[in-house]
Amino acid sequence: MYRLVLLSIAFVAACGSPQTEESAQTARPAEVVEQEADPLEEFHAKAKASTNRLQLELKQELSAAMKASGPAGALEVCSERAAALTAEVSERTGLDVRRVSLRNRNPENQATVGEASVLAMMAAREDLVDTMIVRDGSPLYMRAIRINTPVCLTCHGPKEDLAPEVLDQLNALYADDRATGFSEGDLRGAFVVKPLPQ
Repeated sequence: MYRLVLLSIAFVAACGSPQTEESAQTARPAEVVEQEADPLEEFHAKAKASTNRLQLELKQELSAAMKASGPAGALEVCSERAAALTAEVSERTGLDVRRVSLRNRNPENQATVGEASVLAMMAAREDLVDTMIVRDGSPLYMRAIRINTPVCLTCHGPKEDLAPEVLDQLNALYADDRATGFSEGDLRGAFVVKPLPQ
């Protein structure tokens, strides 16, 4: 029955009233309506690209420092370069890019109340990689940072498992470090991206 209906429609369309030469000449082509780009989709794509860039640059610098001078050296590079790299990505993209956590190492990376509620969702759902929230027309993009390799635990694992030189470096660089005691797969924090204030 379904095939019969389709064949009937095709037959009627093909055998409909023939177009005269005159009507063919006066027929206008269909107007092409250009759709404006969705600003939220544009923001989402730029936000995702900016966090990809920041994650890659942080990973490259930390890996190089780890190879050159071990975990203690990587901690020093992290304390000196992470904030600078984040600021550089913000400047290049024209977006407000940050890293936040509930168990932060740097006090400037403390999550706000709103960010904390998203972090709680990310911690409860391992499949939640990223999300975008729009409030009063203003978007906020967050992307999870997870402890995804054993090498992360060299500086973020349980304190009793950390090497003495790592503990010494943590004490020297971060007076109120709260970023230890993690296990592989745990949520470490998130990248946060917002539009810059106008």
